[in-house]
Amino acid sequence: MDKKELQQLRQKQHQIEQELKKSKAAFDATFEQAAVGIAHVSPKGKFLRVNNKLCDIIGYNQTEMLARTFQEITHPDDLGQDLLQINLLLTGKMDTYSMEKRYIHKDRSLVCVRLTSSIVRNESIESAWFVSVVEDITEKKVAEDNLKKAFSQIKALKDQLDVENIYLKEEIKSIHGFRDIIGKSLPLNYVFQRLKSVAPTDATVLIEGETGTGKELIARALHNESLRKNKHMITVGCAALSSSLIESEVFGHEKGAFTGANTRRIGRFELANKSTIFLDEIGELSLELQAKLLRVIEEGEFERLGSSKTIKVDIRIITATNRNLEEEVRKGRFREDLYYRLSTFVITAPPLRERKGDIPLLVNYFVGQYCKNTGKTIKTIPRATMKILEKYTWPGNVRELQNVIEHAIIVSKKGVLKIEMPVLNAIRDTDNLKLEDVERDHILKVLEKTNWRLAGKGGAAELLGMKRTTLQSRMKKLGIKMKK
Repeated sequence: MDKKELQQLRQKQHQIEQELKKSKAAFDATFEQAAVGIAHVSPKGKFLRVNNKLCDIIGYNQTEMLARTFQEITHPDDLGQDLLQINLLLTGKMDTYSMEKRYIHKDRSLVCVRLTSSIVRNESIESAWFVSVVEDITEKKVAEDNLKKAFSQIKALKDQLDVENIYLKEEIKSIHGFRDIIGKSLPLNYVFQRLKSVAPTDATVLIEGETGTGKELIARALHNESLRKNKHMITVGCAALSSSLIESEVFGHEKGAFTGANTRRIGRFELANKSTIFLDEIGELSLELQAKLLRVIEEGEFERLGSSKTIKVDIRIITATNRNLEEEVRKGRFREDLYYRLSTFVITAPPLRERKGDIPLLVNYFVGQYCKNTGKTIKTIPRATMKILEKYTWPGNVRELQNVIEHAIIVSKKGVLKIEMPVLNAIRDTDNLKLEDVERDHILKVLEKTNWRLAGKGGAAELLGMKRTTLQSRMKKLGIKMKK
């Protein structure tokens, strides 16, 4: 090699050295100024080189870091996973691994980091080394932990709220019972227990009780708590329909079945298929219709008037009466076999006089309802007024109380509930009188007030909260005869 070639070789070598210096300077600058911690680590875990960012993260200076191993500053609970990953790198089963771990800061606090390590292989494992990139995620983890705690607190509050809501619903249920059945007296709670036990079944239920005691509300509660609740309950008021119309209303008719039957009519039993039918005042049914009803209960089938086609239905039957059906059976006015089928399960609606503790709840409920409907405001219910209402015997039961409150809302002024019903103003001590005497006296006073007019607006039946037929039945039982 001549002198010229040697000079060219030296110039090329110089250029390469300059490029290497520039490259090293660039690498050093990148290494030192990186926004993340960077370290070169030996296979045994000793720090060979660390940048300033890693020193800031861990809290040691360069000299202190180089005198340590990563094992010394790794949290003991995270060390096992870290060593397992390193072994996989060394054995060539992976080239890079990433994990979240905790370093122990110089001040003994914990630093959460995301570590990514890869291996740089030389001729032997002993000469290999790791490049580790360390990102400080302490603030992020603290934020996540705080968020988890917040979610945990929110969940705990939600769970507590759910429990409180369940408790509140149970409290409301203890007052409102089922839907609009209001009260928490022992007689009413017994009704609720009976209702809960039979509602999920398809058993036929007979609801007994005086007029105005809420028998229809009990029937609706039975339906709403049953497996048929997704379909509407069908109601038939047996006392409200004439004997000539009730059969068509209940079973339906074909076109031309009788005079005036211009179109086919679907009956209530057919409409109630897969649902519940409520037959109110069942004691008003004729013996002929009672026989047809018995067939529906026993065989689940019937025919429309004017048709020979049998219609199959799947219905639950709930009935109600204010009559003594056992007495009606003895007198031959009600079929004994039907009575036994209807009375599979009996619920007795208690009269209001037996649940006087519910009167304040009912008064407040009706006041709220009628104030909402009328736009009036009642702020005060005088204690004396409540005592009068609690002392009264309420022959018309809850319906009568409802009518009295409606009337009171209309006439009350200055936000104070005022009871003006003459019968209530004339309440006297009835402790030593028989109930029938009290009821007879009350009905007579109302009849005198209405000039013995039974029906219509302002009639005795309306004031008493009764149906006309029910009032006539009570008058007959009490020996009250109409004036001529």
